[in-house]
Amino acid sequence: MPDPSIQVTDQRTAFEYLGDVYHPNVVDSVRAALLDRPDAVKAAVIERNYIDFDYIAAHQMQGARSFRPVRKDTTRFHFFSAELDEDALSEVTESRAQFLQDHYLGFVVVRNGRPQTLSRSVIIPPPKYGGAQAFFPSRASYRVNLTGFDLEVSGCPYMSQDHGSLACATASIWMATDSVAAKDSRMPAFTTSEITSLAVGVERPYSPIVGRAGLQASQIEYALIRMGYDPRSLNGPSYQSAVDSIAGYGESGLAAILGVFLPESQTWHTVTVIGHTLRTQATVSPAPSAVAATAFTGDVIVHDDQEGMYEVAVMVPASDRNSRVEIPIMIRRFGGRWSYAEVQDVIIPVPSRVLLDYENAAAQARALLEDYGTTAGVVTPDNVVVRPILTHSARFKRNLLRRDDMPTEVRDAYRFLPMPRYVWLVEFAYESNWDVTDADGLSVFGEVILDSTTPPAVSPSVLAVHTPGNVWTLTVEGYEIHEGWLAVTENDGYKPYTIASRP
Repeated sequence: MPDPSIQVTDQRTAFEYLGDVYHPNVVDSVRAALLDRPDAVKAAVIERNYIDFDYIAAHQMQGARSFRPVRKDTTRFHFFSAELDEDALSEVTESRAQFLQDHYLGFVVVRNGRPQTLSRSVIIPPPKYGGAQAFFPSRASYRVNLTGFDLEVSGCPYMSQDHGSLACATASIWMATDSVAAKDSRMPAFTTSEITSLAVGVERPYSPIVGRAGLQASQIEYALIRMGYDPRSLNGPSYQSAVDSIAGYGESGLAAILGVFLPESQTWHTVTVIGHTLRTQATVSPAPSAVAATAFTGDVIVHDDQEGMYEVAVMVPASDRNSRVEIPIMIRRFGGRWSYAEVQDVIIPVPSRVLLDYENAAAQARALLEDYGTTAGVVTPDNVVVRPILTHSARFKRNLLRRDDMPTEVRDAYRFLPMPRYVWLVEFAYESNWDVTDADGLSVFGEVILDSTTPPAVSPSVLAVHTPGNVWTLTVEGYEIHEGWLAVTENDGYKPYTIASRP
């Protein structure tokens, strides 16, 4: 008798079914993500004969061309933090729908081909790793339907390679960009088959010889350009430049793709940085000028298509035998197939409309805060923490309607200020107030808003500067530039624009 298409079961039985997945470390990482948390998984729903959008595209590319039949369906596993009885999905009421949503932890999709591997999967990330608070700026919300119940999960999308139509680099590109498309309706989403085709320049179905061959850094960049991104690439980066780019763009929800060399196996690999833990103030070196919020970034958290989701690693500098530059080494916290890796490439999928990079945005904001704030006697370079965030201007303005703690004059000035699609929002706080033990207690005291479409070499890209006591704005109408200034009734700071990541 065949298994039922929908099966309510406990978490132990679900993991027994997942035991057939080709990469055991991947299953272990899913188990850890679901169990090592306050709201640990207790029940699961197994949804058989599920047609997965990404896998069906790969099946059309290869499986459908095979003489021997290849299954085109998948199995989707839904996880919940509450016990479910056999009739859990029978009662169709608003209270039941809310109960399922309140306890929904996410889903994983298993490709039923051979070998069995994970397709599109999203699990809510655990809040802490090793006792340290963790943050995932690249997370996005995904909606699923289970027997008519609409459920939503917020997490970082994950998948493993299938040894046929995609290898690690394609999986990393997909993991880095799918969440961007989920948050920005104008950025298209791509299947892994489409990504590989774009990278290798193939406009026809391809064989596993092409699919599992992997991609070089130049092919990753080429695929991203054709997908609508202008990738920020560092080849052979120094330790500091790698850390700054990973953490700086990561604050904006842009996941870094890392090309790494594994000395233990003498092989190349690709992983995606999707989050980080916090470093306390006591471990941040004093700086003579404004401190970047990225200085508080601790361990990095990566998606590794062969090792699993939400893997923790620490970035450390190491001396390069061929130069005096310190190169970045990534050391895994909890073992696995590889324990350390040399970071050879850092590739950030930056939207194509963004012409002002993170480094110049941070530098311009520091200079503006020094000019405006120091003159007013409220900002000095050695007591300020700056936090640049690349954000969609429409999302920023919608968020203003909920920011009751921000001065009204500032909110109104920003709401009516013309802005391009993306802006750099550079918030600032005082080091003495930058409490890293409680995210809800963090306050900012002003911000600089920069036009992301102005290249660094053209002209200053400032749109607004808010320091305690005043806000200055710049409005462009045709070829005319109008400046505005108004006094602000200040308070004791207000919550940051977002604390999906902090700092």
